[in-house]
Amino acid sequence: MGTPPHKRLALALDATTLKQRFTVLSISVLSQHRAIPVAWKIIPANQPGSWQPYWEALLEALRPAIPKDWTVLVCADRGLYAKWLFERIVSLGWHPFLRINAQGWYRQAGQTTYQRLASVVTQAGASWWGQVVCFKENPLACTLLASWEAGQSEAWLIVTDLPPERARARWYGMRAWIESGFADLKRRGWQWHKTQMVDGARAARVWLALAVATLWVVGVGSEVAQRRAACGLGRCVGVSCFRLGRLPMLAAQARGEWCALEGLVGGDWLGERSPPV
Repeated sequence: MGTPPHKRLALALDATTLKQRFTVLSISVLSQHRAIPVAWKIIPANQPGSWQPYWEALLEALRPAIPKDWTVLVCADRGLYAKWLFERIVSLGWHPFLRINAQGWYRQAGQTTYQRLASVVTQAGASWWGQVVCFKENPLACTLLASWEAGQSEAWLIVTDLPPERARARWYGMRAWIESGFADLKRRGWQWHKTQMVDGARAARVWLALAVATLWVVGVGSEVAQRRAACGLGRCVGVSCFRLGRLPMLAAQARGEWCALEGLVGGDWLGERSPPV
């Protein structure tokens, strides 16, 4: 994309619930196959009304923290797609990378005939990209990326403002890291799901501690992985950076030592290794 690796940032928008108590709307940085929360809003579960004001406030809160010369990819799954979200991300100078449902219609740029989105790719191994107008109602001029990888049950349909020649559907695979991030916060990590809190404001402060802890652990884990690679030891197959960082930190704590974080080593994005950021 013409941008140095250390000036690239992938974000993911998603929502997670805690039983029937809370819904957490979060924006996370995607790195090292994990998701590190950087902005969130906790609301009562099943609260009626639109989430739009919350997402807009979270995006705006992040805007001053990201340098203007960085390339920022913002991923979200089908349940969060909305035209206003696409346009809001673009207005920030970032690039939406939003998955959409296949039930709608599209037409290629310069044409008048609409076709079903489900017909863009119809079998595994197929892919397509081009400039289109998606949807008959509330139309969106965008780049459409369609990819059906082997082993997937259906195709990915992704809309972005990037030109077709600069975008790759496979980048959307990073959005799956948000699920690993939620697992780190819950059962595989900080046990957030066991909280008895009922006050959303208090819970939001707990999330601040969890976010800092996640950054610390993943950062230490990425350093461990980098040292292993430098020594020719290879990857710890099946062991995440979260676990790689947590184990030496627990050991250091048992010894009464401080486990410092020197920097977060950038992960594999766009097929490249990024330097520390």
